[in-house]
Amino acid sequence: TPRDRYDLQAASGDITGANFAGLGRPASSLGQVRTFTLTPTINWTENLLIKVDLRRDWALGTQFIDQAGRAVKGQNGIIIGVVAKF
Repeated sequence: TPRDRYDLQAASGDITGANFAGLGRPASSLGQVRTFTLTPTINWTENLLIKVDLRRDWALGTQFIDQAGRAVKGQNGIIIGVVAKF
């Protein structure tokens, strides 16, 4: 397992106390995550609202996992919500 992927080390049982706590590693800002969200709202009818949430997350380090399980620096997301008013 890679030395910087604590989630994989935990899954394989390859964690020592000092390594897991991150002791001995220099301080860095690689854990900072930034987010941008855009939410257009559509009034479909008088009683029906549709919201589409478009989101982009990115970081200085590789904080996210892609579909193949590789560490990556960013991710995109889309959520569609429907609100019915009665």
